[in-house]
Amino acid sequence: KIAYYGRHDNDVEVYVRSLDSLTATPLAEARQADAVVFSPDGEWLALHDPHGLRKVSIHGGRAQTLIKVDERFSGGLSWGADGNILMGDREGLHRISALGGAVAPVTRVDASTGETGHWDPFYLPDGRHALMSVSRRDGENSIALVDVERGTYNPLALSGELPTYAASGQILVRQGATALAAPFDLKSLTLWGEAVPVLAGVEKGPYPAADGSLLYVPIRGDQGARLLFSSGKVRPNHETNINIIA
Repeated sequence: KIAYYGRHDNDVEVYVRSLDSLTATPLAEARQADAVVFSPDGEWLALHDPHGLRKVSIHGGRAQTLIKVDERFSGGLSWGADGNILMGDREGLHRISALGGAVAPVTRVDASTGETGHWDPFYLPDGRHALMSVSRRDGENSIALVDVERGTYNPLALSGELPTYAASGQILVRQGATALAAPFDLKSLTLWGEAVPVLAGVEKGPYPAADGSLLYVPIRGDQGARLLFSSGKVRPNHETNINIIA
């Protein structure tokens, strides 16, 4: 399944649909939403906007509020297998149970080194570690590896933003409108090769699926909006097989 924001008349909602269907189901109002993420089992969506953090079943029903108004949390979401949701902002990463409750700090921005925010968290498959992008006063964004339980983080030799992990064994990052992939070993938690471009002209994403395929929104230019699907393993962009699915 995929989730996305859609407009019908004057209503903006988050929709969910199966890849084998053209029928999409609206789930919740999303006019000011800035982040949405699936639960690990794919049964829920977490949605953040200036009113707070909510979750809603993909089968419909009323959205449940996890956090009321808190405009700080606008730097990405990641829902981990441990039942917690990570959120990023200018102060660092924060964690909240998907059942609701208090917000707990995970990392804190080190202003003395020029850091200005911790953004775009992404849980790794082990459920204990995560990726995040670190913004700096000089405008350079870098990628860091976070130990969620200890609240510590270490830089990776990788620049960019919006880090994710693909099942084919790479960390994906965005540098401008280009998506790059760098091979990453989950056992040693280390990079073992250089980052190479895999997609160009990316407006949103890419978002990896469990089977290693990627979903993204390309820069539109003079064309209408399209949603693209890259099948197979992550490969250099001159080999990537792209299929228009919507």
